Parts: sequence; C-alpha cells; structure tokens
Amino acid sequence: KKKKNKQQIKACSPTGLVPILQCHSLPSTTITDSLAICEFLAESNPTLPLWPKDRHLRALARSTTAKMHSGFPVLRNTFHTNFLARYTGNVPIPDGAAAEIARMLRIWDSARKATAERLVQLGEVDEGFLFGGFSIADAFFWPVLWVGFFLPFPNKNPRSNLGTG
Repeated sequence: KKKKNKQQIKACSPTGLVPILQCHSLPSTTITDSLAICEFLAESNPTLPLWPKDRHLRALARSTTAKMHSGFPVLRNTFHTNFLARYTGNVPIPDGAAAEIARMLRIWDSARKATAERLVQLGEVDEGFLFGGFSIADAFFWPVLWVGFFLPFPNKNPRSNLGTG
C-alpha cells in the first residue's frame, strides 16, 4: 500500500514530496512547498483574510511564518507532527530543541506584543491569534502547538518545562 501511495504521489510530484497544488487556471504548473501554496492562495483570493489586512502586521506575519517554515530543525526532526500518535513516558528534550522552543516563545511574545500595540493604534479588535485574527502564520505554528500540547510535560506551561518561567 505504501508503495502504491508513493507511486501516486510521484505521478503528480516529481520530487515525491507533498504538499503540492495543481491549479486548473495554470495548466502544466505544479506549485510545491507549503508556503508557496499559501502565498498563491492568498494572492488568488484577496478577499479572504489569509494574511492580516494591515500592511505592517502582514509583513510581521510573513516574516514570522518564514522563520517557522525554514527554521527549528531540531524540533522538526525530533518531534514529528503526527495527529494520531501520542507521546508517552519519559520523552527527553534535546538541548537543541529546548533552545528552539525558547526561541519560538520569544517570537510568539514579540508577535503578540507588536500585534496588540498595532491593533490598538488601528482601533481594531484583537482576536488573540499571533497577528490578531487567524492567519497563515497560525496555521504554520499549529503543528508545534499540537505536539507541545500532547508531550507528557510535567507542567503544560512550556516556560516551566524549560526552566524559563
């Protein structure tokens, strides 16, 4: 079955990697890479709030999303996104992962502070997501939140588990 799935993927994706997007309005074009797909969808659907509407927050959201997309290699390679499995028992946190989690928390804190200040300036409602309303940035960080929620940490406050809070 795995071999058949790989063959099916290879038929659409020369690299054998997913996700991919094949758009009927762009014949013979396959868009690969999750961030490229999100950018294409945002560009194709400008009325959807895929990025913040404010230019300042949109720039911050894109920058933050790019950090997640291309960074945090220890987290990505240690704690794979699997929405069905559960981590149990003693799950060691490698030094590199702890540093990346701390960096991620700093990025989130900075994003939320900048967002809250900017939305006050604009007189807009803050819905509590990274950049006000739910956006592509939140979707990119969702797997990390999912894994973090289900890791058997003694304390669900990630700062406490890293000795930073």
